[in-house]
Amino acid sequence: MISAFGVDHGGPVSKARSENEKHYGRMAGITGGSGAALSGLAGGSGIVGEMERRGHDPMGFTQRSDPKKPPHHPRVRQVILARNVKAHGKMAAAAGGVGAGSLALSAAYKHKQKQELAKFDQDTKRKVGNTALGTAAAGTGYMSAKGGGAAAKDLAGYVKWSAKDAANAHMNLRGEKKGHFKLDDAQRVWSKTHRARGVKVIGVKGAGALAGAGAAGLGVAGIAEVGRHGVHNLKNRKKS
Repeated sequence: MISAFGVDHGGPVSKARSENEKHYGRMAGITGGSGAALSGLAGGSGIVGEMERRGHDPMGFTQRSDPKKPPHHPRVRQVILARNVKAHGKMAAAAGGVGAGSLALSAAYKHKQKQELAKFDQDTKRKVGNTALGTAAAGTGYMSAKGGGAAAKDLAGYVKWSAKDAANAHMNLRGEKKGHFKLDDAQRVWSKTHRARGVKVIGVKGAGALAGAGAAGLGVAGIAEVGRHGVHNLKNRKKS
């Protein structure tokens, strides 16, 4: 309890204040981490989408799987790129929106933590603020878990496919180098191109998959922390 001279002598009030401060700190870290991961995913998707909009193909979606097949017709290439521009745009918008919300929540929790440390909060205001923040955090956590998990699964599929493609191309080049067989010029160029593209896709999409998985994990952690803190407060009310 706090005496008339403003000295904190401990007790239930002090313990509750300490628990709230820790909770605000944990939630600031969780939502901030999720926001950073999703913002990074949104930025990467946006950059790739913008390159595709300008006619480039950084991820190699328009490349033919067989070196003997002619390149796609320009109109077919344009359709493929347009479809990917739309997909990357949706991913960037979704991840960016939830990421911005998570960062805003992180700032709000950090502010509440500073208030708790400075002992400026009044019980009634704190309860109302906690309810609003908890509801927002649970909703954002759900969106992070759902969206991040879906993005991670989707991007992991690209990584797996690109790794297999790059490995096959590398085996072709390695086999020729060891004298096991001879590649013609088209096959050699195709193998070098696909190996380089596979490595690039693994790096870009792999980073995105990790960011999505991280955001999903933090989203689940945020929901768990909100629930844990709610149970803690409920037990304290029953004791009092």
